[in-house]
Amino acid sequence: MARDGHLRKGACARGHSAEASGVWFARVSLPRRSIRWYTAAVRPTRSSFQRHHAIPLLAWFVVRSKLFPNHLPYIGHMDAPGSDIPAFDSGRALTCEKGHTAPMRYRWLALILLGGLWFSATAAIIAPPPALAAQFTAGPCRFRVPAGLHITCGYLSVPEDRGATKGRVIRLAVAIAHTARAPRQADPVVYLAGGPGSGAVASTPALALGWAEFLAHRDLIVVDQRGTGFSQPSLACTAQDHTTTAPGELQTPGGRAATEYRDLLRCRDRLTTAGVRLAAYTTAANAEDLRDLRIALGYTRWNILGISYGTRLALAALRVDEQGIRSVILDSVYPPQENLFTAMPGSLDRTLQMLYADCAAEAPCRKLAPTLRTTLTQLIATLDARPVDVAVHSPDDRLVSVRIDGARLIAIVLGALSQSRLIPLVPLAIVNAAKSDYSLIGEFERQREQRAQGHSAAMYYAVECSEDLALAGLSARQAAAARYPLLTDYYRGVQEFTPASGDLCQAWNVIAPKPDVSAPVVSDVPALLLAGEYDPITPAAWADTAAATLRHSEVYHARGTGHAVITRGACPRKLIATFLDNFTANSAATCLAGIGTPVFVWQ
Repeated sequence: MARDGHLRKGACARGHSAEASGVWFARVSLPRRSIRWYTAAVRPTRSSFQRHHAIPLLAWFVVRSKLFPNHLPYIGHMDAPGSDIPAFDSGRALTCEKGHTAPMRYRWLALILLGGLWFSATAAIIAPPPALAAQFTAGPCRFRVPAGLHITCGYLSVPEDRGATKGRVIRLAVAIAHTARAPRQADPVVYLAGGPGSGAVASTPALALGWAEFLAHRDLIVVDQRGTGFSQPSLACTAQDHTTTAPGELQTPGGRAATEYRDLLRCRDRLTTAGVRLAAYTTAANAEDLRDLRIALGYTRWNILGISYGTRLALAALRVDEQGIRSVILDSVYPPQENLFTAMPGSLDRTLQMLYADCAAEAPCRKLAPTLRTTLTQLIATLDARPVDVAVHSPDDRLVSVRIDGARLIAIVLGALSQSRLIPLVPLAIVNAAKSDYSLIGEFERQREQRAQGHSAAMYYAVECSEDLALAGLSARQAAAARYPLLTDYYRGVQEFTPASGDLCQAWNVIAPKPDVSAPVVSDVPALLLAGEYDPITPAAWADTAAATLRHSEVYHARGTGHAVITRGACPRKLIATFLDNFTANSAATCLAGIGTPVFVWQ
């Protein structure tokens, strides 16, 4: 009779008319001499009262009809505004009937059934209530709101673990930047940051101003995913989690990885002692949070804009709330069928090969670095033999000394290649460093550290240990790195490629991934996919992979562009604006011709 706790929609039989179309009712088979159809005018909802009591209430009215066929009350709408308690209406019932009085034996049977029903309904009412539904509570913003912007802030309260009968409630930080332009569209844009582990709410004013072109008539909703940003609890590892290092331990890639491992375990201990259940911080849980946020805010449908890991989360949201999603914009796509860690070394190598080729094809760059590949290879070997200490401004603007060896140089170059605005400077930075001028390398490192601020490392491992790290064993990850000799030493110091990564994931005590976690997402929801051809993290080809099962999708590649195509200027914003209004960006795609290969800075 019921599906997901709701009554099935139907129609009257035998030619009898049915008024109030759209109500939900159930057919009840009564004895041969009595045929009645009763309706429970209950709209589809996830009210806990309705889920647990709709069928007992319906049965009560069926039994009552057997005892008192001439006194039939009407069940009105059970979702009175502002209340979880059912509201009983005195409106006209929707019935199709041939009135016959039931024999006395059926009335005695009905009395017996009614008695059992009464006790079962009473037990249901006094039983412990189900988990509370998600609720949004407005509150002050934890950032400065510039003049001219109207932003509502607050928290969404959700169960930490929806699968537990008892458990604590966590709070997700939310900010809503309201559009000031009319007409206001009813479908806002919700932004999902990457990582996993990156916060976003603190950046709401900058996003609202920077994305004004496609937010002209839509609100922007920014949410800090569970464990990130201002959400509570925060799964960021802090200075209190740092452990003592042995002399010289931070001077080698392996030593840095070992130190990071101890710090992460200490962070884990602090969080679990505080009651955090790390296994509950997953992509699937994030997707359910999004569905609950949409419902709590009262939106019928919305548009999702995800970048990097935010695209994987957006795809997961399509699995659980497709009917609530009007469209998705996926920038730097990270689809579930691709593994970040087995692809990572090849992705970086591919971007380096593109850099070498584009520099050789441009006369000024070719003159600056006629053998860029050789220059970089020799510089890495030199720094491995004789690391240098470089003065770098820290995120809090202190001047600190950073030791740069070959592995750290690769990490710095990787970070620069992911940023479209820094790509033109990479050949010059390499050539200058080979001449002992590390000023640009130091600036790249400063920006890399700045981007890492506030990252929730414990959230990152909760997600990846339950997905890509679990799906690709250590041997597969290390084999992927071994294919690229220039990068091998670097990946020996990357935590996810070390033998300790298995112990780390075991310490996180996450649940093994379900078989379908890496299955492609199939959907008819309109999708716009953007890919940067220089992206060393989420290769451009991944957008094509994801689009293969998104039946109403468009893919656009941007040349000379790294991670996060949206940062490339007016063109991607125009594509998004056109797509949001028309479900296609084809008419605006000509702007991509203006995004060419990098114009390298050579002096």
